[in-house]
Amino acid sequence: MRFRALALVLALIVPSERVAHADGPLAPAAAVIPGFVVHGTGHFVAGQPAIGRRLLLIEGIGLAMLAGSLGGLAATGASRYTVVPFAVGAVVGFDLFALSFLADVYGTAAPGGLGTPLRATPRLEAEVGVRFVHDPQFAYGALAFQRLNFRHHRVRLSPSAWQAPSGRAGEVAFLAGYRLVGPTTDPADAHGKDGSALDLEGAAGHRSYQADGFATTTVEARASGRLDLFHLGSTLRGSFTELSLGVALAKHQYAIGASENDTILLTRFALGMYLGPAGELSMHFDHRRDTLAGGMLVPGIGAGYLGFAGASFRTWIGDTFGFAVEGDVGSAWLLGAALRVRQGGRTW
Repeated sequence: MRFRALALVLALIVPSERVAHADGPLAPAAAVIPGFVVHGTGHFVAGQPAIGRRLLLIEGIGLAMLAGSLGGLAATGASRYTVVPFAVGAVVGFDLFALSFLADVYGTAAPGGLGTPLRATPRLEAEVGVRFVHDPQFAYGALAFQRLNFRHHRVRLSPSAWQAPSGRAGEVAFLAGYRLVGPTTDPADAHGKDGSALDLEGAAGHRSYQADGFATTTVEARASGRLDLFHLGSTLRGSFTELSLGVALAKHQYAIGASENDTILLTRFALGMYLGPAGELSMHFDHRRDTLAGGMLVPGIGAGYLGFAGASFRTWIGDTFGFAVEGDVGSAWLLGAALRVRQGGRTW
């Protein structure tokens, strides 16, 4: 698999990892303090210096990208001609910094993992649920949400919608994706050991806020990838990271008759773990600020720039049913729960 190229490059930089591991709470504690400053400290204490050096290297790359990008933004005055590459560099740099720290904590607290990826990708999956939104600016309240995922070999089609019971706010969207690398619905491609994947995705959506007098139409393109972190070291088995990069073109229409266009940078980072044979728990940060969660309300230089953060838990119970719970925090608080139903590929 192509994702092994990353592990191969790192293996050329540092020696092979040792198999010894220290028991007890010392290594996880060291991963937090002083590990927050020197990433990989927990693995050094646990007798895994090779993995520790890899995490330290990732931290260094992340800090260099973050510092260089923020310096570039300051030097150019966030010029529209250079803001995109510098903004992407800053977000990816921060993501690498967070990844190396959290991976050190995970690898020392739960070496070997708590679960494995799904053994097969379902062809058809439906999700129906409710979301509760607390927003100081807009009174959304409870929203109904539904999504359908249809996968055939490497192709994915996914219509979705949410709406307020009053009908005064809602969204319809459609996503199409193509899997370049990773598991598909083919029975012969059932993996069970590696959930790494890379997808190209395009999406279009329309959100209407009739009570507030505006609507937004977006067209998006992005690349989304997942890497199972055992490629970086055996203690990280059962964990994964995700990164999505792209751009959206948006048109905002107002009830007074005016409209304006906007370009939105799309970046999303997540770190998670597999739980058992059919569950996932992950934390994420999404840079966009035009969703229900909005952007974080922070003082200083980050005002108006940061997106929202959140966590999600998704699992299957048996062959057909499952559920999902999610929460996001930006300028608004969002909490959702959904019932999941799937149809396996082998029965089609």
